[in-house]
Amino acid sequence: MTTVSRRRWLQGIGAISGLSFLDACYAGKDEEDDTCYALAAFDVKLAPGDWMRGARVAGFAAFADSTRCSIGANIARMAEERVSVVEVDCELAAYLDEAEFAERVAALDLVARECHTRGMRCVAYYPVLQSISQRVEKAGRTISDEHPDWVQLGLDGTPNVSADGVGRVISGEESAWLCPTSGYVDYFNGRVALLAATALDGVWVDAPLLGHSAAAWPCTNPSCNAKFKADTGLDAPRKEDWFDLRFVQWVAWRHRLLWELEQRIVSSAKAARADFEVIVQTATADCGAATVQGLDGAAHADSGAIQRVWEIAGVSEATAMRDASGDDWLSRAAMLKHARGSSASRPAWTLCEALQEDDAEITMGLAIAMGCSPYETKVPELHGSVGTGYRKRMFEWLERHPQLLLSRGVSTTAVLYSSTSRDALDRARAALYTSTYPADAEWWSDQGEDSVNESQYVADYRGFCKMLFQSHVPFEVVTAPHVTAESLAAYRCVVAPSPAAVSDAVVAALAGWVEAGGTLILTGREAGVMDERAVLRVAPVLVESFGFQAQVEGWADKRVGKGRVMFSGTRVGRGVLRREAAVEVVKAFSAALPREVDTDAPANVLVELRAADGGELVVAFANLDGLGSEGIGRFTPRTASFTCALEVGGRAVSRVSMTNPAGDDQDVPFAMEGTRVRFAVSMRAVSGAIVTFV
Repeated sequence: MTTVSRRRWLQGIGAISGLSFLDACYAGKDEEDDTCYALAAFDVKLAPGDWMRGARVAGFAAFADSTRCSIGANIARMAEERVSVVEVDCELAAYLDEAEFAERVAALDLVARECHTRGMRCVAYYPVLQSISQRVEKAGRTISDEHPDWVQLGLDGTPNVSADGVGRVISGEESAWLCPTSGYVDYFNGRVALLAATALDGVWVDAPLLGHSAAAWPCTNPSCNAKFKADTGLDAPRKEDWFDLRFVQWVAWRHRLLWELEQRIVSSAKAARADFEVIVQTATADCGAATVQGLDGAAHADSGAIQRVWEIAGVSEATAMRDASGDDWLSRAAMLKHARGSSASRPAWTLCEALQEDDAEITMGLAIAMGCSPYETKVPELHGSVGTGYRKRMFEWLERHPQLLLSRGVSTTAVLYSSTSRDALDRARAALYTSTYPADAEWWSDQGEDSVNESQYVADYRGFCKMLFQSHVPFEVVTAPHVTAESLAAYRCVVAPSPAAVSDAVVAALAGWVEAGGTLILTGREAGVMDERAVLRVAPVLVESFGFQAQVEGWADKRVGKGRVMFSGTRVGRGVLRREAAVEVVKAFSAALPREVDTDAPANVLVELRAADGGELVVAFANLDGLGSEGIGRFTPRTASFTCALEVGGRAVSRVSMTNPAGDDQDVPFAMEGTRVRFAVSMRAVSGAIVTFV
C-alpha cells in the first residue's frame, strides 16, 4: 500500500455525529479543477430499500486525509462501471487511538456521501478479531501489551500474536487476534456505533475468526473457558484429541461462540442506527477451515439480521481458478450452493477473484448462476479489478436483467448440510479443492492428504453435488439448523450425505416429511449417532428410525408411509468423487431424482432454476465444459450448444428470452411439449433464459 503523508483536514475530532469538514479540497488537487464545494451541498439521502438484493459490489482503499478531489476519480469510475455497493478500506485494521480513528471515520463519511451523490451505497471494511499494531518501535504501543486479557489463547495457552515479519506480518508490526468473549468486543462495538453515526450504509466485518496463526486451536483464555463451562457443564480441553468427545463438543461449541459474537455486533449496530447494516466476510465455506477457525455460516440458523459475503478462495493466489481441474470447478460450484443455502432468507454475496477477462467471466458467471451477488476483483487484491470494461459489461448485464439475482430457488431437490457432522467425521481436514499442483507455489495446498478426495463428510457432500450438477438436476442446499417441517415441504427429494450429527428436531422433521410422501436418500452407517452439539447417542438414530441395518452397501430401498427412503452405509457421494462408485449404484440414485429439466447439454454445463419477483421463471446456465480437460495448469473453456426442456406445469408461455453478458439478448423460438417448454441455447460462460407466462 502506498504511504501518503497525513494532512489534517478535520476541524475537530469531537463527537463523530457532529464532525465538521473543510469546505474546500486540499491544495494539491487537480489544477484543472478550480471548483471547490461545501460537502453539505452533496448530502444526498438515498431512498430506503433492500439494496443488498441484487448488489453489484466492488471496493477501493481510502486514507485518513482523503478529500473529494482524491477520491473523486475512483467513485466516478465505479459509478460508470454500474457498481451499486462500494466497500471502502480506510485502514481500520490498525490499532488506532481515538484521534486516529476519528480521522478515518471522517474520511469514510466523506466517501459515503460522495457515493450517495452517484446513487451507490457505501460500507466500511473493519476487521473484528484481528488488530494490527503498526510502526511498533516508533509508536511504543501494541494492543497485546496494553490489553493482554483481550488476546486469544491457544489450547496450550500460547497468545495468538505474531510480530517481526513472522508469517504474513510486515516487519515492525504486530498482528494480534482478539478474544470474542473479552472486553475487546465492547470496545469494537463502541467504534461500530461511531461508524453508524456517519453517512455509511453499513460495516463490512472481516476476520471474525479464531485465528490459527501463532497459536493452535484458540480460544482458551479465562472468559472463553468460563463460557464453555457455563454452556456445557464441561471443562475446556487442553489438547487436540479427536477421540475425546469433550474436544469434539468444544470444536462444535466454537461455532456458536462466533455466531453469538456476530449477533452482538448486529444488535449494537442496530441500536445505534436501525438501517445500519452488518456484512460479515465469511472466509470459510463447507470445508475444514470452518472447523479450525470456528467461523461457520452453516452452523446456526440465520436470524435474518446478518448479511454474508463469502470469501471462497481460488485454487491459486496467483491465478485464481484459471488453472483449476474440472472437479475443482465443481467444488467451487458446490461451495457457492452452500453459501446460498447458508444465507437462507438473506442475499448471498461472494468475492469473484480472477486473473483475466475470460476466466473472470466464468468465475462471476458461476456465482450468478448459483444465486450469489458478485464482488468483482482481480487476484490477489481485494480492491483490484480485471478491467473496467469487463466490470462494466458484467454489471450492466445484471442491471438490465435484475431477475437474474432478484429471484428465489424453486427446485424440488435439496441437499442437507451438517456442520457438526463435518467436524466429527473430517476432523479438520482441509478439503477445499480436489487437486494439488506443486508447480504453482501459490496453490491452495501441496499436500495430497488435504484433497477433498481424502475427506469423509465433505467428499460425500461434494460427490452428491457433482452427480446432481452433471445430471442437470437443479437443487438447493438446506443447512441442518434450517431443517423444519415447513422448509422441507418445498422438496420432493432430499439427499442427506453422512449426517452423523443432527438434532432431534432434524430427525423428527425428516421422518415426518418422508411419512408425508418425500424421498430421502441417506448415506453413512453412523447417521444420527450424535446430536448437533456432538453429544454421543446410544445408536445411529437416523439409520434405525427407518429400520435399516448400518452395514448396508449399495442401496437398501423401502417405503415409509407415503414416502421412500434409500439408504447406503457407504459414502456413495465420496465414491463418485473418487471414481470408485459402482455404476448401478449411481444409476439407482439418478433414477430416484425429480426431473424438472431435460437437456442434452454437456455434463459440466450447470443448470439452476429460480422464480423471479415479477413471476418469470429464470433458468441460469453456467458453462464449465472443457475446463481442466487438458490437465491442471491449462485453461481450456469450450462453448456449448444444446436444447433444454423445462417443466412449467402446463402454464401458458408467452416468450422465452435468452440473455448473456455480451448483450446478445433476444427472444428465441420455443415449443410446448406437454407440460414442458423446449428451446435452444448457445453459450460461452454464462447465460440466462427468462420464461414469461401469459
